Amino acid sequence: MLEHSEIFTRLSSLKTRLQWLTYFQRFFDFILFYFGGVSFFGGNPIMLFGTPFTKGEGLLLTLMVAAITFSITALKRDPRRVGRILITILDGQLSEKEIMIIRQFQKYAR
Repeated sequence: MLEHSEIFTRLSSLKTRLQWLTYFQRFFDFILFYFGGVSFFGGNPIMLFGTPFTKGEGLLLTLMVAAITFSITALKRDPRRVGRILITILDGQLSEKEIMIIRQFQKYAR
């Protein structure tokens, strides 16, 4: 059985990992919408960050960024599951700091 402090150390590291993955996912979601919008509504050749591409290349880049976004979503699955298991293991009275860590984890584990 894990000690109380060890559970919170692991939960805190899982929260940090989920936080960084969420930031990366938001960045790649923005890039996905940008590439998609420019690819579908831009002329031929399209300009992505100042580089000319054909529509086919632009759509291919959009699909590649979509694959990255889906991969990040898959990477977030395991820390969510492990964190939720750790939270269910907890028992007894929790301090304010511990409650805050749990709330922050739940915020990023959505």
